[in-house]
Amino acid sequence: MPMTSRILLALAALAYLWVGVQGLADPVGLAATVGLAPAKPGAANELRASYGGQSLAVAVLLALGAWRPAATRPALLLLTVLCGGLVLGRAVDTLQNGLPPAFTCSLWGFEGVMALTGAIALQVQRTR
Repeated sequence: MPMTSRILLALAALAYLWVGVQGLADPVGLAATVGLAPAKPGAANELRASYGGQSLAVAVLLALGAWRPAATRPALLLLTVLCGGLVLGRAVDTLQNGLPPAFTCSLWGFEGVMALTGAIALQVQRTR
């Protein structure tokens, strides 16, 4: 497994781990960083599940891909498709509502870099 794929997956796993931990510990606070203000009791539950539990699950799969060669390709595929979907959703929203705040744009940039480098890493592995 190329070192660059391992580093990419490890960095992505750390990012998702951070979101997951924050999402479980303080889902409303995490949501506030992107401009969300959930007002109903069920909102925190949904945020905790999505930002917390789901992000931790993704972090585990990405970390597994960073350390186990047999899991590298599936983890790169997960990273590429997941981040590509986030980029697509942000692009559609930007077309409909205009440019989001700077912090959200930084997330968009990070997700774009992850999707692109994931796709490149998949292609490099394919040609080996």
